[in-house]
Amino acid sequence: MASPIILPPSDLVSPNRPQNDDSTTRSLSEKTELEILSPVLYPDDSYTPDFVYWADLPLRQKVSFVLNVDKTEVAKEWAATKALFKRSKFGPVAWYFNNGILPGAGLGLEGCVIPTNSIKKVFTNKS
Repeated sequence: MASPIILPPSDLVSPNRPQNDDSTTRSLSEKTELEILSPVLYPDDSYTPDFVYWADLPLRQKVSFVLNVDKTEVAKEWAATKALFKRSKFGPVAWYFNNGILPGAGLGLEGCVIPTNSIKKVFTNKS
C-alpha cells in the first residue's frame, strides 16, 4: 500500500494567496494579529481592555463598566441626532420614519391570514 503524499503548506494551491512570490508573503506577529482581530473577538461594549467579559467582573466593576458603555453610546447617538438635525430640522423624524416605522409596518400583517374553514362555513350556511 502506497503512503499518501503530504505537501507542505507552501506548496498547496490557494486562490487567495499569490503563487511563487516570496516578496508578498508575510508572517504576522501575534501582536499584529491581536490588533486586527481584537475589535471583532473582543468588542469594546462587551469586554474590558484586559479582555475580561463584562459579566465576569465583580459587581462594582460590572456596574461601572455598564454605565461607561451606556454613557459612550448615548454620546454617539446624541452626536448622530445633532448631525441629522443640522442637515434638516426634520432629519431625526425622517430617519425614524424611514428606519423604524416603515420597516416595522409589515410586522402585524403576518398573522392576518384568513382561516379558510371559517370562511367556508359563512358561505355554505344559507340561514
